[in-house]
Amino acid sequence: MDEIIMSYYQAVQPYLHRPALVSNPKKSNISIFDSTVQPSILTFTDSEEFDKYISTTPKPSTRIISIASRISTQPLGITETSLRALINAYNIHHSYLDRVLSFGDKPRCSDAGHGGLVVQRREYGSYDAHYLFAYPEGYDNGQSVAWTTRQTCVFHRLDPSGNENLWIFLHAGPRTKLQTTIEADISSGVLSFETSWCSFHLLALATYLWNWRWYIRYLGDGIERIVEMALTLNDADLQSVNQSSPLNLLKPQYLEDNLAPVKSQVGVALQIVRRLGELNAQLYSKGIIKESQLLETDNVLGHHCVSLEGHLDSVTALERKVRGISQLLAVALNLRNQSVTIEINNRSLDMNRESVDDNATVRVVTLNCKQSKGLIKYPQTLLGMNLFDFNDPNGNTKFTISPQFWIFVVIAVPLTALTLGFWYFMMRRRLRKRKYSDCEGDVKCG
Repeated sequence: MDEIIMSYYQAVQPYLHRPALVSNPKKSNISIFDSTVQPSILTFTDSEEFDKYISTTPKPSTRIISIASRISTQPLGITETSLRALINAYNIHHSYLDRVLSFGDKPRCSDAGHGGLVVQRREYGSYDAHYLFAYPEGYDNGQSVAWTTRQTCVFHRLDPSGNENLWIFLHAGPRTKLQTTIEADISSGVLSFETSWCSFHLLALATYLWNWRWYIRYLGDGIERIVEMALTLNDADLQSVNQSSPLNLLKPQYLEDNLAPVKSQVGVALQIVRRLGELNAQLYSKGIIKESQLLETDNVLGHHCVSLEGHLDSVTALERKVRGISQLLAVALNLRNQSVTIEINNRSLDMNRESVDDNATVRVVTLNCKQSKGLIKYPQTLLGMNLFDFNDPNGNTKFTISPQFWIFVVIAVPLTALTLGFWYFMMRRRLRKRKYSDCEGDVKCG
């Protein structure tokens, strides 16, 4: 057994983000209660002292051990050597080590379905049962109540003869609510180990399972805010979201990601409750517990079962709502994108049309300029340089304008005016055609 535990722990080390157990014996955090020294609770901060106590102290009829980490994301306060010594001392099946390896890190979505109740029958009619479940825990962040996910593990050896009952609790954090409640009940003598075999199971379930309702409501409130935003969304809001806060549209996906592990985690808790009910009936059928104990335990487990089934239905309803609102936002964004695309296409069409009109205008102006250039140059071509004289009768160089220069003015001025008038007429005609064409494409044009 010792070799199996050691080899298994070493084999899974590469897959762990953080070690599950402390390596320094001086950083241990172990509490132990023995029924023979009631109501004293011993605390060990050194695993070596714990090993010595386990090996030298006779086993009491009931022993309760609590192992806690310093914070939820740090290793459990026990070394591998001490854990191996504890497992060997009570001949605990190595499958329990698989529960231990879940600690040292936050509960992961990939492990959401892990931790269901395992019951193993032993010789002489005793039973070993162990399970691990996650639970939400609220805390005040200064503005409101925020939530995080924790986990706890319970091991129970039930010995009908009453010689070797053992409880081992693993706590993700120091002085958890379950640990302090157990120690308070032990010190005050509230719990009687002879009256109910399921007393600590019921205590663990009652301590943490009720938080699921309020955590699911917290997620539901976030979903309702997204629904209100989506139902009142208009085109201007979509434009504002796209420009200033695009991450707001990821909130439905974020909430759906938070819901994803909840169904599996609640499902694990429901499986634990149902299996405890089956074990309770089995113990009654074998005459280990009385009918009064059977009914009392069944009543409490039945309440937890109904509550957890309701939580599963609530999570399913929230998942449908998140998917529906995500689809609604996707449709709204798609319509917004189509609107933007149409607007861009219309503007591109207008720009192309204006470009074509400008090219046509340039062509008309060019033709008119060529015509006007010909008309303006016509007098010069017709008369040539005959209206100017560069030499006098004596042969001296002298620039002289002919007295008949008025003929040039009489011909050139009307032709220039005619050219400019024709150009103005053609441009006005072109502008009227363009305006008429624009009005035909605009429904507002009368």
